[in-house]
Amino acid sequence: MWRFRDVGKTCGDCHENIHKGYISDPFMPGGDCRHCHDESRWNSVSFDHSTTRFALEGAHAEQGCWKCHFRKDDAGKARQRFSGLPVSCSFCHADHHSGQFDAVGVTDCGRCHDSRAFKPASRFDHDRTLFKLEGRHKEIACEKCHKTIRIKGNSVVLYKIKEFRCEDCHQ
Repeated sequence: MWRFRDVGKTCGDCHENIHKGYISDPFMPGGDCRHCHDESRWNSVSFDHSTTRFALEGAHAEQGCWKCHFRKDDAGKARQRFSGLPVSCSFCHADHHSGQFDAVGVTDCGRCHDSRAFKPASRFDHDRTLFKLEGRHKEIACEKCHKTIRIKGNSVVLYKIKEFRCEDCHQ
């Protein structure tokens, strides 16, 4: 005979909390899984990421939780991590500029890029550099001056040009 009386009222009464010790109580009050998960469809996750140190904007908002919070270790096993994740771009993304924009060991990608499409033109201001674009220089394509070179075995666009004398470009 089936008995359903006093079966349990919370997820934890029947299920193991796989996030125990990984998600702190403010983000999962009382261990209630329904704070993020939908009871009718477990893989449907809804969480207000703006309550954390890293609000999801642009392309970040389109990523699934697994992309950032479950990473494979050296043995290939997926390990979860929620609290204490770095919010720096370099934690997830490679530095395609080979450290050209490091300031005290950190690159602030947001100085030129945004998280929507990561196109640099939206934020970059050449007037804040040592070589302001004036006159005909405003009309020249970026790659005319910013050549691709090899740094540490990688092909990298040289943005930090150390010398820009007229004769470097003009014969």
